[in-house]
Amino acid sequence: MNSRDQDQVRVGAQVRVAAVDAPTAAERVGDADVDVRVVETEFDALARTRSDCVVLGDPTPERIRAVRRAAPGAGVVAVTADDPGPAVEAGARDVLDPTVVDDCPTLAARRVADAGRAAAADAFRRTVDATTDATAVVGTNGLLEAVDEEFAALAGAAPAELVGQPAATVLDGRHVDLMLGTAEGAAPHPEPDTVVAFEHEDDDGRRLETRVAPVVADGSLAAVAVALRDVTGRELMNAELGRRGQRLEEVASLVSHDLRNPLNVVTGRLSLALETEDVSHVEPALRATERLSDLVDDIQALARASQQVTPGETETVALAFTARVAWGRINSGDATLDAGPASGETVEADEERLLALLSHLFENAVAHAGPAPTVRVEPTTDGFAVVDDGPGFGDAAARAVEPGFTTDDDRTGFGLATVVAIADAHGWRTRVGDAVDGAGARVTIHTDDTPTRP
Repeated sequence: MNSRDQDQVRVGAQVRVAAVDAPTAAERVGDADVDVRVVETEFDALARTRSDCVVLGDPTPERIRAVRRAAPGAGVVAVTADDPGPAVEAGARDVLDPTVVDDCPTLAARRVADAGRAAAADAFRRTVDATTDATAVVGTNGLLEAVDEEFAALAGAAPAELVGQPAATVLDGRHVDLMLGTAEGAAPHPEPDTVVAFEHEDDDGRRLETRVAPVVADGSLAAVAVALRDVTGRELMNAELGRRGQRLEEVASLVSHDLRNPLNVVTGRLSLALETEDVSHVEPALRATERLSDLVDDIQALARASQQVTPGETETVALAFTARVAWGRINSGDATLDAGPASGETVEADEERLLALLSHLFENAVAHAGPAPTVRVEPTTDGFAVVDDGPGFGDAAARAVEPGFTTDDDRTGFGLATVVAIADAHGWRTRVGDAVDGAGARVTIHTDDTPTRP
């Protein structure tokens, strides 16, 4: 690892060194004018000692491997006059000759510090590799001490360009102060394993989940480890799920009411037939069961329509051709379809659900637009519209998309509600009203993507 790499991932103000069976090295390195803090400890206490580097005397390969198991995040510096090869093969980051420690303590201390920083760098990279979050370390002075690619991408820069720069060049200065203040206030004496999470919004309107952990040296805050995650999509999804949940509750309430009426008719008529032996009550009961069957079918269609469409389920669909197929699925009577030229616009959609959407719109137009209406499919700048030449919605436009609303007692009132559900599942918007010239009903589907001509 070169010095540039080490500078990019330097964490904290000091390198914490644990010396095991190396008293001379501990004294000489600790007294050197290098930013290290040396603590002499026993081998058995290594697991309880937070250290970036372990200076080890009598560094047999077995002892080096044991140290790495006891302090897995720390670099090992072996102090020995023997051949350094076995120590390096066992996992030591550096090997110091005792004469170097005695004669050049500052050089020895720098090599120990480099080994500790290299170990911290590797630990940082392992953490970064294990997460998709944008990760950085911010010093108490507000400068970036370490960044990963994801964090640098927030500023449109390379990691090396950001290290040493104010964190406020990437994040709002208020949020930098918030992070430092949160870490400082995590505990009266911040612990390295303390993690505090909060959410905030950046200047671009993104909702960020921020996790802050203090980096502690000598019992005080030395830096702050920060992980950012863009949760804007999650927030939008939660809002969408809440909206859908509310709609399902409304539908459930309407369904309960709509099902209860025909059930009451069936129960009442059959009871009368049994009591009076009058079979004339059977026919109304049968009509009520047909109503129940229609309601169940429409409720199932609405439930299927509400399932979110995933990108893998969509394809480029010819609007006019799909409209003609949908028209063939309904009982159109004397109505006429004007779908436009076959080589016209296309839409990115789940073809089967688009067919269902158009079928419901056509059925609604045929049922309400008069004895022989003309139904048109018109491309728009951001979607398409279905227009008829009947009387239009009038004052009922706002209620027309409510589940169960109908002006025809022979219909269930779930058709346009299903249209809205299919559109929502694609991420589209629906607008219901009368035609611009006031003649006929118009339902516009805004796909937010301009239809394309082949």
